[in-house]
Amino acid sequence: MKTYLEIVNLVLAELREDEVTSVSSDVYVRLIGRLVNRAKQQCEDAHDWSALLSEETIATSPGVTDYPLTNSHNRATIDYVINSDDGNVVRPATRQWVQKQIISGFTPQSKPVYWTNYGVDSNGDAVVRLFPEPDTTHNYKVICFIRPGDLEDNEDVLTIPHQPVVDLAIAFAVRERGEVGGTATPEYFELAKRSLSDAIAYDAARNDYDDDWYVP
Repeated sequence: MKTYLEIVNLVLAELREDEVTSVSSDVYVRLIGRLVNRAKQQCEDAHDWSALLSEETIATSPGVTDYPLTNSHNRATIDYVINSDDGNVVRPATRQWVQKQIISGFTPQSKPVYWTNYGVDSNGDAVVRLFPEPDTTHNYKVICFIRPGDLEDNEDVLTIPHQPVVDLAIAFAVRERGEVGGTATPEYFELAKRSLSDAIAYDAARNDYDDDWYVP
């Protein structure tokens, strides 16, 4: 895995610029840093990367249905939810279906067996709604992919593959100032597109069994 400083220097090298010792060295380096973070966000959003897999815990309280995924900043993709007390998978439901049950008066308190995405809380974190309302404390695990915030310090580490981020940041930078070494902007974006596609294919191949159905 590459640090923020290493990634910035890889971009600078492609642009025929000198390497730096800090991501805040000067105005131009800070611009490259912003472009790196823009590329990082686009690449993270393009795929559920195995490096971003996270296991969040929920301990319910009686009558409370909504639980935020702390520090997810509404950049989480939920894979599945499981009851860690009995090992049963909690079934996904649409917000419309859950709301219909509530409006119809079907609101018994018991062990929740459904979940749905339910907006964000006041901190901007994604919220999971459980249904029916919990009757007591039940424990759940939310298996999800959480995309982290921007890289800020020299030693901050990029968790997804670095090459697509580098290639896309270079394309953004070249678009800002024109061609580099005789290579035009569209060529850089095409290279970045292929780089991201290849990285996604490699990551998906590592987890291809997740798409197989089988009877245990």
